[in-house]
Amino acid sequence: MGFKFMENRMSPSHCSKVFIVSLAIAATVSGCATTASSEKNAQTSNVAKATAVGALAGASVGAAVSHNDRASGAGIGAVLGGGAAAALAYRNNHQELELRDKLKGSGVAVDAEDAVIKLTIANGISFDSGNADLRDKVYPKLKVVADSLKAHPNTSIKISGFTDSKGDIAQNRSLSLERAKAIAHYFVSEGIDARRIEVRGAGPGQPIADNDSAMGRAKNRRVEILISALSESSSS
Repeated sequence: MGFKFMENRMSPSHCSKVFIVSLAIAATVSGCATTASSEKNAQTSNVAKATAVGALAGASVGAAVSHNDRASGAGIGAVLGGGAAAALAYRNNHQELELRDKLKGSGVAVDAEDAVIKLTIANGISFDSGNADLRDKVYPKLKVVADSLKAHPNTSIKISGFTDSKGDIAQNRSLSLERAKAIAHYFVSEGIDARRIEVRGAGPGQPIADNDSAMGRAKNRRVEILISALSESSSS
């Protein structure tokens, strides 16, 4: 089956209007997000960035589909796109704050960027050397994460295992994958839908510290859990 491609060109004046409208609305919506709560600067900053990106993306789509008045289409698209992106980022920021509070002092690092939360679990907490069986002391920490995932079902979960550079690369990749699977199996046992979860074993790839020192190698031996917010439509 063939496809028809419609040329969709804008005159320089229309391009200028669309760009100006996009930036103006993105800046306005983003500004509202940043001033909403001065007590959570890092979290509101993520909302603001997501809002601005969503507004610009929405403006482009709005301009493309609104043939009669591209500037108006860009404005409508910017508002809708910015609002949707802000909603996702706000929802994830709320989950991030909960996890930070409940995992404080646990040894599990909680970071976030836009609509993605990253949990970093050192292997010293979760696994014995050369082993993919979960240690008893990691279960309460994983239970906190599992409860959060159940409370926020409109998220996807990516679990990645990492090792240091010592030893055979293929074995390290296999071990890191088995460790990621072990955490995934635990989440499923706690009622998380397996279809939400993706696992991978990176082995010694993507080190976060120098593998030449014992301290650096310990940092590289880890599991990362990425929790990404989904729109209501994509999760239904």
